[in-house]
Amino acid sequence: MINKLMLIISCTALIQSCNYVNPRPDVAKFEIINNSNNHLESLTISNQRTENTKPKIVYSLNPDELIKIEIDMTNVKGADSDYKLQYKINDTSYIKYFGYYTNGSQTENLISISVISADSVLIEQ
Repeated sequence: MINKLMLIISCTALIQSCNYVNPRPDVAKFEIINNSNNHLESLTISNQRTENTKPKIVYSLNPDELIKIEIDMTNVKGADSDYKLQYKINDTSYIKYFGYYTNGSQTENLISISVISADSVLIEQ
């Protein structure tokens, strides 16, 4: 009897997690941690590849520092694309394109980004 109850609870939890609806579909959420030994300068994250999109906030991250960023997605309604992460280490710029959004909404609840070294980034979606 206990095994059947556990199976029912597990199946219910699985089904509910598949039906997750982001309460704020117009906001993309990111968590970025600097796991490198370098200071990250001029860090920006944006929802479009075009150069005319100006990120509103520029961040600076020391080693082992973590920040949480929310991006307003209302300006990209009806669009599908990816995200752009850009930062500098010792005056060298690095750009990483990653992820996917559809109809101006992030498909994940949170995207975790870990900068491991100057040119190595781990992204968990």
